[in-house]
Amino acid sequence: MHKRIAVFGGSFNPPTLAHIAVVEVLVKDGYEVVIVPCGMRPEKITTRHVDPVHRAFMVDLAFARMSHVRVEHFDLEKEAFTPTIDLDQMMKHICADQYEAGAEVHHVVGTDLIQYGRDGHSQIQRTWKDGNRVWRELNFIVVDRPGYPITDLDLPRRTIELKGTFPYISSTQVREAIAANRPIEDFVSEEVAQYINRYALYRGVTLLRPAPITLNLERVRVVVDPHNDRAMRLAEPFRHLEVDHHPTSILVVGGDGTMVKAVRTYWKERTPFVGINAGMIGFLLNHPDKMQTPEAVKGILSVHHLPFLHGRVEMIDGSITEVMGVNDIWLERATLQTAAIQLKIDDKDVFAPQVFYGDALICATPAGSTAYAYNTGAPIMSIGSPDLMIAGASPARWLGWQHATVSRDVLVRMEGQQLQKRPLRLGADDQSLEGVKAVTIRLSRVASFELVHLPGADLRAKRMAMQFPATSR
Repeated sequence: MHKRIAVFGGSFNPPTLAHIAVVEVLVKDGYEVVIVPCGMRPEKITTRHVDPVHRAFMVDLAFARMSHVRVEHFDLEKEAFTPTIDLDQMMKHICADQYEAGAEVHHVVGTDLIQYGRDGHSQIQRTWKDGNRVWRELNFIVVDRPGYPITDLDLPRRTIELKGTFPYISSTQVREAIAANRPIEDFVSEEVAQYINRYALYRGVTLLRPAPITLNLERVRVVVDPHNDRAMRLAEPFRHLEVDHHPTSILVVGGDGTMVKAVRTYWKERTPFVGINAGMIGFLLNHPDKMQTPEAVKGILSVHHLPFLHGRVEMIDGSITEVMGVNDIWLERATLQTAAIQLKIDDKDVFAPQVFYGDALICATPAGSTAYAYNTGAPIMSIGSPDLMIAGASPARWLGWQHATVSRDVLVRMEGQQLQKRPLRLGADDQSLEGVKAVTIRLSRVASFELVHLPGADLRAKRMAMQFPATSR
């Protein structure tokens, strides 16, 4: 018997206890469940109520730790909506790779989409792309939704009705409760409720300061720089809390490089990161004198929510790949020849008719402005800045070069020129790629992490200390 795959698509804006209850029954009934949060939909304005990066975080909090459940974020990252007829083909290919060839793909829908199917007037038949073909050919799992009664005559041909009693909680109810300042703990999981409240989501505000957080140290993943004896000693008081699976926090002991590697490895766990500096600058970590024992991180702490950079890389051989950067993504010379790079912002050639000649051209996040970009002489950005940094390393032939900031919602394109003479290498944090032609960079709509600091030592204070050393005394 082939594996049965239940594809559960939706806005999950936010994911509710009803969504979770449906998934639990599907798993109990023997399905492998794939959650697919949709991207922006023109006809569904609520998908724009919060940034996609927050929706991705909440969906992972709700589902990613459940057995036999996986989350696919391809629509959110593309900021697109894949119609079900196309999603069905896509999922068959994915399932063949991840599970087995010939796995049965079923689509989870509510009775609100099935009602009036007997007359050909269901939402699926009337409004979906190739709706009649979807109705005839695809497999469905139908979940009862109160207020939308159906009969057997309304059902598509290939239908399984999911048996169970599910709470009627819509995402709309949750958003309305938030707007009315009512509690939402009865509507969403504890983790999702905490996340919504922490960042004031669905309230029409943007936090300019770090959010408050109480760190849970019951189960700690400990990540230590293995080549740093001091880091090994600083980690010892936390070892009795260490676990390998489902941590409630991730403790990183080392330098900024160790933190970046830990974030790249474990960001999908959606667990807060807190660090102890055993390196040099330690911008992303806490001072070791302030974090000698677990008791030091009790109480209200500060947390920043930090998105990754996303890079779409075009290789010389014509292939396309994607990279992520916690701090920065850059193009640099791969030989002794200086790099020649054309820079475009939202498809506008900002330096025409010139190109950038130098060692490297860097795009950095505000946190990353303290790393490679800072070493080129670029200024440090405010962590809450709505901008990205463009910095040049060792610019040549350009007497007026200035580092620049651009809005965080733009597309930054760097394209190599004279590549036979001036080959390029791409860097993304501690990763590198040879044979690169160009890269298009933006903020990721999915990948992000939470970084925790002790009171008075958050990233704003660290920025001040780096610029004005006297403030750190």
